[in-house]
Amino acid sequence: MITKVTSEGNIIQYPLGKDPVTIAKVPPWNTNARSSSFSTKASDRNMVDTTGGWLTATLPLSPVAGDVIEFFDAKGQFGTYALTLGRNGNPINGLTSDFICDIMGKKYVATYIDNSFGWSISF
Repeated sequence: MITKVTSEGNIIQYPLGKDPVTIAKVPPWNTNARSSSFSTKASDRNMVDTTGGWLTATLPLSPVAGDVIEFFDAKGQFGTYALTLGRNGNPINGLTSDFICDIMGKKYVATYIDNSFGWSISF
């Protein structure tokens, strides 16, 4: 079996002698980099431009386990002007404080775990 990721981000498996099967359909990146504070929803994939200053991305108020939101430092400025992930009442990494994305050029991924731990942030 061969597995490929298409240019759209879909994961396709090609079993030998059978029709291809789409395993996962990944939503596309928002191609216009966000340059002002914004609210997010599950499955958002956000390119973020902080060259104009610090921004806040407000996470969803009522997430469900498994929700994933991505943030990419589109212009390599998070080290100068960070992106704040506003927790919107839910914990982030088990803490009751917002999360600061301040490493230049990184992609941050917020995955909602549950009500007690809240969002898990990886990069």
